[in-house]
Formats: sequence, C-alpha cells, structure tokens
Amino acid sequence: MNILIIPSWYHTKNNMTLGSFFKEQAEALAELGHDVTVLYVDRFGVSYLKKYISYCERTEYTDNNVKVYRKKKLRKLKSGPIGDCYSFANGILELYEKYIKHTKQIDLIHAHSCLWAGYAAMNLKEKYGIPYVITEHFTGYSRNMMNDDEKALIRVQISKADKLIAVSEGLKKDLQPYCNKKEIEVIPNMVDVSRFKLGEVSESNKKFVFLSICYLMYKKGIDILINAFAKAFKGDNNFQLYIGGDGEEKEKLIQLTISLGIKEQVKFLGELDRESVVKEMQNCNAFVLPSRFETFGVVFIEALACGKPIIASKTGGPDNIVRDINGYLVDVGDIDDLFRTMIKLVNEYKKFESFTIRKDCIERFSKENVINRIDQMYKKIVL
Repeated sequence: MNILIIPSWYHTKNNMTLGSFFKEQAEALAELGHDVTVLYVDRFGVSYLKKYISYCERTEYTDNNVKVYRKKKLRKLKSGPIGDCYSFANGILELYEKYIKHTKQIDLIHAHSCLWAGYAAMNLKEKYGIPYVITEHFTGYSRNMMNDDEKALIRVQISKADKLIAVSEGLKKDLQPYCNKKEIEVIPNMVDVSRFKLGEVSESNKKFVFLSICYLMYKKGIDILINAFAKAFKGDNNFQLYIGGDGEEKEKLIQLTISLGIKEQVKFLGELDRESVVKEMQNCNAFVLPSRFETFGVVFIEALACGKPIIASKTGGPDNIVRDINGYLVDVGDIDDLFRTMIKLVNEYKKFESFTIRKDCIERFSKENVINRIDQMYKKIVL
C-alpha cells in the first residue's frame, strides 16, 4: 500500500526529537511492507525572515526506507493562524504535485493532528479523491486554545475524514464536541521497545535519581517538579533530579533551583539524542513528568519499557498509561500532592518489579501491537 504521511510538526536539525513518534511510526509502516512518503512544510512568519532565509533543512531524502520531501513557506503578513493553515496546505499540495502526482498512486493519507495536517489531507482528498485518516495528538482541545475559525475548519476536516483516531481516552472525550457523533477510535502512540530495554541502576551509585525529559515549556510543569523535589528532598544529597531537554523555560528553571537552594541536587542534561535518552532512562530510578496538559506522553512509555516506575499528572493522556504496577498519578499543578507521591515512591520502591513493568508496557504499547492495529484500520478503508 502507498501511504502518504503528513505530520503537523516534524524534527529539525535543532530539535531532533520533535515529532519523533511520527517519524518512528512511518518507519514501522515501511518495515511492514508499505511504501511510505512523508510531506512536511516548515512555515515562517514575516518577523522570522532571517530564519526563513537561513533555513537549511534537507528538502529531499530517504530516512530508514521512508522518503521525505519538505520545503519552507513564508506566511502572509498579519494572516494569523488561518494564514498558517493555508500556507501549510498549499505547501503540501505543491510538494505532492512536484514529487508524487506523476510517480505513484497514493492509496491513503495519514494526517497527524488537525492543525494543520488534517486540513492539508482534506485539501488533497477534495482535489485527487484520496481517502485520509486523522490521528489527533494536540493538547489544545482541553485548553480551548482554538479560535472560532479554527474550530470550524477542524469540524469540516473531521467530518470528511475516513477515520478519526485519538491517542488516549482523555483526548477522545475532548474531541467529541467536534465530531457530530462520528466514531473515534483510540490507538496510542507506539514505542520501539527494542531500543528501550531494562536497565539496572549501578550498585556503585547510592543516590536515588528522579529523571524528567521534555521540551522545557510551561505546559510540561517542570517548575512544579522542581518545587516538589525541593520540598521533599532539599539538603539530602542522596536524592538527585536530572532534567533532560531544552526550551524557553530553561533559564527560569535554573534560577528556580538556585532560589530554592537545590542547585547541587539538580542536573540539567540539555537536549538529548535518542541514544542518550535511552541511557538516562536506564540509569535512573524513576521517571516524573507533572505536565499541566498531556494528550498521551511517549516518554512515559519509554521509561516503562526500561522497567522504571513513573509519576504523571491526571491530564487525560497518562491516565490510560499509569497502573498500580507501574507508578502513580497526581493532581494537575498540585505541588503538595507531587512531593508526597515522590516520597511514597521512594518508600515503596521495592514493590515495583522492572520485568513486570516492561512486560505490561510491551503488551499495550509495543511497535508491533500498535502498528498492526493501524495496518488493519488502513485495510478496512482501502480494500
């Protein structure tokens, strides 16, 4: 089957983990025998003209048997989010007509998120009659982040989609007002658990390490984590907090550790490549990410694949991941609940069995399990 993947965001040279689950799902589909192509458009507002000019991403390449075509587009001045939508959709259409239209017959389009891959997929269906599927990942539904024009466009593209998928039960609930009773199937993001294996903490390291990895932005709640860690373990150097990732909040978070007097107990790891993520997951004792908003949380699955217990917040996505055998859920934004739960995890640490955690993870979220469900869904639409 010839599959066209359109992600709403994709990795760049400066952020190699951005949209990694789109990339890995495309590669898994190729491994299953599908011919997979990815189209993506990097957009820039006029105020980012220098970045637009200096743009240096590859525009045509093959990555693990997945053909990728991408280009840059400059949005019209003062066009806002809708201008971004049209810029993205027009760019996808240009890529399709340049590279694909005359070389292969696409059987199905898989768009990741309505804003704006879903709109681009609808545009291609209207012009070329290709069926499309939307998998929604966006956290903005629970935060009511869309304006009325965006909401109208979301409803239209969902109504014309051949299948709608949510990555969690929480997101499914958030999508229902946009669907006019359209069926929503829940298929989680996949994780290549062959890369994330059991890791034992070195016996020589007597310190208990909490790990968190994310893009350092407000919605990820790292400030909540730092405050909770300080409240629970300040002054006890047997406990360490490692924070992986980069982002707009980094300097503010570093200053927070200084003001709380825990600078020596918190280590900022910077941006991590995939191999480094695996290493840090294997070497930690537990993984914590108290997001304010989270539709799924691939990093939780990666930690579980390494046999590590996790702490997540009740944002809808992680609610379907956390079980008694693998960790705890805490109230969103609640520093006291988090600090008590971190202490509880330390006190009850021996009850968590790495092998059991990993086994449960594989049964629910492995690449084979998830990609076979997607493959069967494709066949129902196309065949």
